[in-house]
Amino acid sequence: MDNNDQDIKQLRVTKLSELESSFQAALNNKNMFINVDGMAVTCGEDAIANCLELYSKCGIMSKVEFKDYENRPHNINREQLMSIYSALVLWRSNLFKAKWRYEQQIDSIFEISELKALKFTF
Repeated sequence: MDNNDQDIKQLRVTKLSELESSFQAALNNKNMFINVDGMAVTCGEDAIANCLELYSKCGIMSKVEFKDYENRPHNINREQLMSIYSALVLWRSNLFKAKWRYEQQIDSIFEISELKALKFTF
């Protein structure tokens, strides 16, 4: 293995570490939200867990109070909670897909300058 190959390999390790940090920051960003049925819903792992907890507490016909991204209360039922949960899972899935595309991109770049210039946005 020549020096260029070693440099590329080490830079890939560095870029994968940067990618993981960016990914985790996006996954746990409480300032990110999605719109679900006219409500701004906070994203992130905590939001998914909170949604599931509310779902387990909500009876089939009853409603629970759900606070949106702007801290406004909404009385919603299980069906609405499931819509929120599904949207959050899709959001999370899309983050993983973006991460996997970046990983493929890192593996396919063979120019040091191009690899150094690679930025990760989620």
